[in-house]
Amino acid sequence: MGFGGDPTGAAPRWLAALLPAAVWAVVLWQLARAGIEGHLPGAAVFLAGLLVTVQALAVGANTCAGTWRDAHLPGGLLPTPLVVGLLAAWLVGRRGRQDQVPPCSRATPPAARLGSKERAVWVGTATNPGAALPVAIPIVVGGPMVPRLLQDGAPISAVLPFFLVPLVLIGLPALAFAMVRVVVGPHGASIGLGPWGWPTRRFAVADIVWAGTDFVEPIRFGGWGWRLGGGARTAVVIRRGEALVLDLADGSRFTVTVDGAEHAASLLNAYRLIT
Repeated sequence: MGFGGDPTGAAPRWLAALLPAAVWAVVLWQLARAGIEGHLPGAAVFLAGLLVTVQALAVGANTCAGTWRDAHLPGGLLPTPLVVGLLAAWLVGRRGRQDQVPPCSRATPPAARLGSKERAVWVGTATNPGAALPVAIPIVVGGPMVPRLLQDGAPISAVLPFFLVPLVLIGLPALAFAMVRVVVGPHGASIGLGPWGWPTRRFAVADIVWAGTDFVEPIRFGGWGWRLGGGARTAVVIRRGEALVLDLADGSRFTVTVDGAEHAASLLNAYRLIT
C-alpha cells in the first residue's frame, strides 16, 4: 500500500506473506550455527512463529479490503500468533531434549600469584550484538505508524503506546542481554548486565568455594539470557564460548559467559587462598 492507504500492487500477496518466513528461516539458521548444529533457542523460534503468523494474518485481512482502513480480523483469530509461536517453540524444545548434549568441560585454572599486600582488579566483558536486534522491532514497526496516526487526528497520548510499550517490553530486555560486564577484585565478583550494568549480581570471596571455567553451549542452558536450571544452577548466557563458573557455599552454582574467564577464575582463587 502507498502512504495514502490505497493498494499499489507493488508486490503480490504471497510475497508479503512468505517474505517474513524466509527472513526468519535465515535468522534461525544462523542461530543454529552459533550453537550446537541442529538446535535452536526456544525464544527465537517462538518469536519467529509469532511474527510470521501476524504477518500472514495481516495479509489475509487486507486481501478483500479496498484500503487498510477496511481490513478486519475476526476476533477468534487473535490468539493464533501466540499459539503458533508456543507450539513451534515446544516442538523445537522437545527435539532438543531428545538429542544428546555434549558434557561440560569445566577446568580449574591455577591461582594467580599475589603478594600478601598486593591487590588486583580484573574486568572482562562479553557482547552479543545480535541480541540487541529486537530493539529495532518497535522502532521499525511502530515508528512509521506514529506520524500517520497523528495525521488522522489521533491524540498523542493514544499514539505513543504503539511505540513505547513494545520498546519497553521487548527492546530494553533484549538490550540488557546484549552485553555483560564482570569485575573481580578483593571483595569478590560483580556481574552487571547491559550498557547500564543493571541488574547486578555480586558474590563475596567468602561465599565462593571454587572458581573455574567452562565452555558454554547455549542449548545446555535452554538458550540465551538469564537462565535458571535445576539443582540451584543459574547462568547468564550472552554468547557461545568460554565462561566463568562459581560454586558457592550455599550449594548453588553460577555461570556467566565472559571473555578471559580463566584470568577471572585465577584471581578469585588467589583471593580465596589469602582471605
